[in-house]
Amino acid sequence: MDIIQAYNVTLRMWEPEDVEGYSAMAANQQVMKFISSGQSRPKDVVEKEIARFRASQEQYGYSRWAATLGEDKRFIGFAGFEKKEHGINFGMRYDEPWWGTPWPFIAGHLALTYAFDVLKLDQVHTMTNIKNVKAINMNMKYLQLEEFTDGIFDLEYGPHQRIIFSQERFQRVRQANEGKIIKLVGSKRFADNKIN
Repeated sequence: MDIIQAYNVTLRMWEPEDVEGYSAMAANQQVMKFISSGQSRPKDVVEKEIARFRASQEQYGYSRWAATLGEDKRFIGFAGFEKKEHGINFGMRYDEPWWGTPWPFIAGHLALTYAFDVLKLDQVHTMTNIKNVKAINMNMKYLQLEEFTDGIFDLEYGPHQRIIFSQERFQRVRQANEGKIIKLVGSKRFADNKIN
């Protein structure tokens, strides 16, 4: 079931064939470096995680959704939401070959669009390991911020920066972000989805 689609990216519910793609991603030490303990995850753990995502969709109407690219729906990672201790958590993870392309930014933007336009949420948040500078910078780009005013929380796996995404802030910067996306997707470099 597709959740939202635009700019050649689709967020959808998990299908059996996604286990292979997610397992490969979760086995990559670079992808998992700043996630929880930083350890890669075996296939059985991935299957349990996907089952949890499906249960979240059924119970709350939101989930971490599989992110796919193009008509052939190539798995690139996930973006979406999960209920956590500090509220509704906005989480993303993408396989390493897609880093540095527009598609992760677009997938995250689509998830936020769905959260605020369809689910009518007031706010969501991320908890990002303070060592994960690239993820923090991406979140700053979503909000067009120079610095964060939210706090740092000492969690089980070290200090994490909380970043709050409010409905009001998202809508204020939305047009600029969508203009940026259109420019990126329209550029020749990414026109055929190739990674250069």
